[in-house]
Amino acid sequence: MLDDWPAPRGRDGLLVDTNLLILFIVGKVNPKRIQTFKRTAAYEVSACELLVKIMAGFTCLFTIAHVMAEVSNLTDLEGPERAEARRVLAQTMAVVH
Repeated sequence: MLDDWPAPRGRDGLLVDTNLLILFIVGKVNPKRIQTFKRTAAYEVSACELLVKIMAGFTCLFTIAHVMAEVSNLTDLEGPERAEARRVLAQTMAVVH
């Protein structure tokens, strides 16, 4: 399925919402947690892989401050995964507009 999806190229930007950013962060921290983490349990690992592929095809990623605050609140993983989620969130915040 993933290979059949055409990667967008040359597009200006993509607006990413709360749920997709949570999926992205949890997938970056530990893809095995996607189906067990309460906020991403409806997704499969392949959905995260597709999201990453789509996001990579855009020049800019856009979101709003309220979304980022909500993502920070809702990525309440535990232990080392929590620290890693905060690191991934900080990296993401550095590149979104």
